[in-house]
Amino acid sequence: MAYMNTERLYNKIKAANLDAFVIFKPENFYYTTGFQNYYGGVATGVVRHAHAIVVIPADETLDPTMIINSWEEVQARENAWFKDIRSFPTWIEIFYLQDLLENRTKFIKKPVQYDMERNIIMLIEILREKGLENGRLGIELDYISQKAFSLLIKYLPKAHFVDSSDILFDIQAVKTAKEIEILTEATRMTQKATLALTEDNLHGASVGEIKLRYQLAALKEAAANPSLGFQEAKMSISIGSDFSPKISNISYRAAMGDIIFLDVGVILKGYQADIGRSMVVGKPNDFQKKINSILKKGLENMLFAIKPGAKCCDIFNIGEKTIHEGGLDSYARGHLGHAVGVGKHERPPFIAPSDETILEPGMVLSIETPLYIHGAGGFMIEDTIVTTDDGYDLLSDWPRDLIEVS
Repeated sequence: MAYMNTERLYNKIKAANLDAFVIFKPENFYYTTGFQNYYGGVATGVVRHAHAIVVIPADETLDPTMIINSWEEVQARENAWFKDIRSFPTWIEIFYLQDLLENRTKFIKKPVQYDMERNIIMLIEILREKGLENGRLGIELDYISQKAFSLLIKYLPKAHFVDSSDILFDIQAVKTAKEIEILTEATRMTQKATLALTEDNLHGASVGEIKLRYQLAALKEAAANPSLGFQEAKMSISIGSDFSPKISNISYRAAMGDIIFLDVGVILKGYQADIGRSMVVGKPNDFQKKINSILKKGLENMLFAIKPGAKCCDIFNIGEKTIHEGGLDSYARGHLGHAVGVGKHERPPFIAPSDETILEPGMVLSIETPLYIHGAGGFMIEDTIVTTDDGYDLLSDWPRDLIEVS
């Protein structure tokens, strides 16, 4: 099922003076339909442009329509709230059991592979059915492929295409109660799996070994709560003075005094948590404690300012000013936080100097003050909050000091 704020979606599409959304992006397909299709990219990372499409007319008397492949049609009908679902054939042969038993199957020639143009033509037919072929159509220019866009222009020469990327981010910025519940559980599971690492002896451990221990801890949590819809446990990690994120096959092993940088998140039902901390093998030295203390104060001062009506840019300025006053006067970040939600990527609004988004109750944000120092390592403090009617609630609640591990 979809967890979206339907009223907000229709209000925003009308405010933008659009006649319809035409949605291609996997995260937005899932958000609006409630169905994570296999080829959509949210669940598997496999992306075929225009393999799954949604049409949502601004006129609420017109049914939204989903285009999906025949292999997943039955699941789509069971899981999506859409009534109008159109399917297209793939190269896969599919029989219905009763047809096979009663010798009623028919030979239908299959495509060798995926045919994008065929799907675009199906989309055009749907738009014509709804009288939208010459309308103002919102499409995601931050995602749609050049080939798909050129086909739209070819078959809809009188339509006016409007970039809907930011509008869809704006719709998703304010979460429903169910979305907040999922992100709260994802954050709790992420934190518990990460803190399980502190019970291990990480001295001498490699990136690959630490990743495996974290993933096993997350899987243990998921196995104890299968109804939460666990999908994946992601971890960005570095050890020691070389702070760039490492792939598992790096041979370096954690030595005494090393910083272990962790940016982690569990994905539940398509929604990803995003929190982070730095650990130190053994006792932190004075320099490490000083850096962490400055970053901690910057983050906490930003949190003090979070409430409905506050601007993202003002919160950023508070964090940057605090860190400068703490002694890191050349500290410069493009942003100090971002929204979280469907998918694996950072998303607007950003806690950034140019982002004038006004916070509303129900926004879920990761607030962060990272710093990377060649020769010392990666320092990370990142918490996730949800704005309330008069402030915020923390979804993560672990200490912000450097975490000491054996």
